Amino acid sequence: MTSTRALIPIVAAVMILGLAGMLRAGDVATRSAPPTVDEEDQANIVAADERAKFFPGPKSESLLGQTFTTGNAPGGYLLKGFSLQVDKASTPEVPERVYTIRAVKVSGNDTRELAKEAGLIQTGPWSDDDWFTWTFDKPVELLPNMLYGVDVTMTKAGNWQLGLPYMLFTKSDTFRGGCLYHRSKADPEAIKPDANADRVIHVDLEENDPVPPGTLIYRD
Repeated sequence: MTSTRALIPIVAAVMILGLAGMLRAGDVATRSAPPTVDEEDQANIVAADERAKFFPGPKSESLLGQTFTTGNAPGGYLLKGFSLQVDKASTPEVPERVYTIRAVKVSGNDTRELAKEAGLIQTGPWSDDDWFTWTFDKPVELLPNMLYGVDVTMTKAGNWQLGLPYMLFTKSDTFRGGCLYHRSKADPEAIKPDANADRVIHVDLEENDPVPPGTLIYRD
């Protein structure tokens, strides 16, 4: 007969394993087709005229960001993820890449971090004009009519001689309500926006329902 005392360590171990699973990072995927732009999404899917090499590490140009302005939905929005378009194909033996993604509130050159997820792993090669999509494990709540930013840093890329991605952008203002940015060299917490450039990007948003379906509301 198993005692209650003997079961306690087993139950504790199961709970720890369950929490470890819930605390995983989000997903990253490579797709050939452009993302579907739904009603609440923000997108700048245009023909690019420039590309930026995606360096791993702490350099200012290694953080690829884009600001955007939310709409006026009363309940705000849920940020689920974002996608960037890559230029040329990789070598077949390109190494594994590991990323960190963030969502930030933007005010001038200053940011306030709302969410940060590290350890997003991407494996395998990519082709010309593919899309890299990063998805937050937990959607980020955003307020209406506010300026936010999404950005990604590559923290590991293996042997760079086997290929690094070049991400596409435009050297003109093609995305209303936002702009491209990098990390500021002077202050790692600040950003360096470029009002005359935008990334080729898709920001996956949905309207946030502040009252979940089925909730009973009592009124006087």
